[in-house]
Amino acid sequence: MKKRILKIVLGVTALALVGFTTSNYMVTKSTAEVDQLEGVYLFVDSKPVTEYEYLGTVKIAFAWDSQYTGVRDKLIKKGKKDFPNADGFILQFKSGGQDKCDAIRFK
Repeated sequence: MKKRILKIVLGVTALALVGFTTSNYMVTKSTAEVDQLEGVYLFVDSKPVTEYEYLGTVKIAFAWDSQYTGVRDKLIKKGKKDFPNADGFILQFKSGGQDKCDAIRFK
């Protein structure tokens, strides 16, 4: 009887140890590294995988330069001024609309 109880306890323990394995982050086709410019990470049409805190939104109504780099640089400059403790910006561009970026800080 004692051997049977011992076998059951060992079996349950073995199953519990096998069931609680740690999972590794799998690199998929959508996984990427973002560029860093002026000390902040830039997420364009994407979002960070790690947890972050939303600090606020920066909008520019009109930019003399309609090229990507001109608008991007203006958003970064204004974002760093408004949110100096931001770690990154999630950039959102609208054709014919208002471009904006969300300032974030990683947890």
